[in-house]
Amino acid sequence: MSKNFKDDKNLPSSLIEFSVENFGCFRDRTTFSMRTQRGARNSFLVEKTDDMLLTTSIIYGANASGKSTLIQAIEFVKNKILLSSSPDRTNKIAFSPFLLQKDCIEKPSYFEIIFSTNGVVYEYNFSISSDHTIVSENLIAVKKTTEEDIFIRKNNLFTNCKGEFDDSSLQKKTKDNALFLSVCNQWNNKEAEKIFTFFQKNINFIDSHNTMGVSSFTQEMIRNSIDNKKSILEIIQKFDFAIEDFIEKEKVIPLSSLPISVQEMFEKNHNISGNETVKEVSFHFTHKSFDSNNDNEGDIEIPMRNQSGGTKKLFEELGPIIDTLQHGKILIFDELNTCFHPKILKAIVDLFHDKEANPHNAQLIFTTHETSLLAYAKDEIDRDAFWFTERDAYGRASLFSLSEFKERKDSANIDKKYLEGRYGAVPFIAYNL
Repeated sequence: MSKNFKDDKNLPSSLIEFSVENFGCFRDRTTFSMRTQRGARNSFLVEKTDDMLLTTSIIYGANASGKSTLIQAIEFVKNKILLSSSPDRTNKIAFSPFLLQKDCIEKPSYFEIIFSTNGVVYEYNFSISSDHTIVSENLIAVKKTTEEDIFIRKNNLFTNCKGEFDDSSLQKKTKDNALFLSVCNQWNNKEAEKIFTFFQKNINFIDSHNTMGVSSFTQEMIRNSIDNKKSILEIIQKFDFAIEDFIEKEKVIPLSSLPISVQEMFEKNHNISGNETVKEVSFHFTHKSFDSNNDNEGDIEIPMRNQSGGTKKLFEELGPIIDTLQHGKILIFDELNTCFHPKILKAIVDLFHDKEANPHNAQLIFTTHETSLLAYAKDEIDRDAFWFTERDAYGRASLFSLSEFKERKDSANIDKKYLEGRYGAVPFIAYNL
């Protein structure tokens, strides 16, 4: 699964810190950090800044407490950067400020991300009004003891521009609702291109409730590389799913045998009628077959559609997970535990903590309601890897780490204490309705 990174173009990427203000339920400045202390179990060093970073972070909280909103804020930054040079597209990216306080509705939303890519650590921030007008935008190079402005933007006034960003023609091309960083990338600014590539390829999101396209990504990985197939199969077998192999099969079937909605899609996109045939491509999993005496009598092929929900979920999500591990990327997952047994979830976390499986310090950040992971906070998972979200009586969300609570001698049963409400971030349920 390893890959040798010999030149800067292939260095892995890391998320260091993210802050958001006046976005969704986060009224006040809220900061999520992957930083940890020296000596942390599952960490690595960013030499440019001397930061120690975690390879995993796990976010808990009641429903509607801000877990998904935090992820949506990071994803909003990514989408705004990727689509910003096409204002007609970027204006379709929905977002809202904090709506439960009138004076917040007219205030800009603020986003700041500190990250490492290509051996450089950047701080990038921007503030944006609800109509997508850019109020401010700054790019800074961060080193151990200093910070250097690469460009500063206030509305459409640019100052402190360095290198390729010191280009008045590009500044004039930047519309009110477009990010300067994105415009520079569009016009072949090499440094902007490196940052753009970080957001485009190295930081990825999965929502367990909407995994459209994830399964096809995993299938494409298997088609493209026998090593990818071996890696996915090895992990599934390690997790005790009794699967011997994956086989891709094609067969010709009448279009009329498919659901009406699928027939209509084919008729519209491929200009064919219901009397014609189409090629169906599907993955089959092979399992050992046994006779009445429990003796093995060969293998049987079972289509993916007949597998359990957990097996299908793991198969489709292992593709992005292995791609992240192979290339030192960041994978951000909303509700990773869906359909998984707690031990499977822990085994996925262990992959990111295993230097052999994760030689390039890939990072996994996810939300979950599976509290069993908290039981490992004493001996296996660093306390500052656990985060909690909570909303107060006025709808304002806050984010805080387990490390903010003093560790006591009786630090066992953290999962139980969390459910008892010792750390907050649990729902209050009124039974006397």
